[in-house]
Amino acid sequence: MKNQWTASYPASLRPEHLSAMSKIEKIEGLIRDGALLINDGYRAKNSELSQTGLPFARAGNIDGGYHFEDADRVPADTLARVGSKRSRPGDVVFTSKGTVGRFAFVREDTPEFVYSPQLCFWRSGDKTRIHPRWLYYWMNGQEFYRQFKGVASQTDMAEYVSLRDQRAMQMTLPSLSEQKAIARILGTLDDKIENNRKLNHHLPRSHPRLIAPRSRAWAKVCPARPRECGIGRRLL
Repeated sequence: MKNQWTASYPASLRPEHLSAMSKIEKIEGLIRDGALLINDGYRAKNSELSQTGLPFARAGNIDGGYHFEDADRVPADTLARVGSKRSRPGDVVFTSKGTVGRFAFVREDTPEFVYSPQLCFWRSGDKTRIHPRWLYYWMNGQEFYRQFKGVASQTDMAEYVSLRDQRAMQMTLPSLSEQKAIARILGTLDDKIENNRKLNHHLPRSHPRLIAPRSRAWAKVCPARPRECGIGRRLL
């Protein structure tokens, strides 16, 4: 994965341009204070999975959004054992095993799901210190990228970023007002792209002639991977 800046976004959103109010915080300290929760998914047995219930999200289900069409399900009688490893609005999803470095944000309208061990989630425990959507953009940024890439290849197996590695990281934490400003600016653009994605998902069946020009125009803007062109990729 090549680390790239998205040049069209304001330089003021990058860490070196944040105000003097920004602090370098150790992740383990934020966890200890209850401001942040980091965990991985539920280790489900095959016998606990079903065709009904909440989606059991694996890394393959996280790619430019959520794709649960073919996902296994966790039935209602198993959910009591899952505990906190169910999605909540505001969670940031991070693929930490095998295919490392995919991200997704759990929105208010995201269908609830259960995390598998291939996924980690970062959850703000104190929204007066860490704004959930700002956290998503930070994790898509330079500072987090350098840290997780620095530990992902420590094993001879596939890439892996352990909970211990994640909890040993640090972040440059700006003031809450700056976090909200960054989340508002980037979130507005992100919402527009998400709305277009949903529109494009429904158009081809009923209006195939309408979707083709839109797709071609989008591909000219981002010819490599059109659906990932835009928001939060190495911005901060």
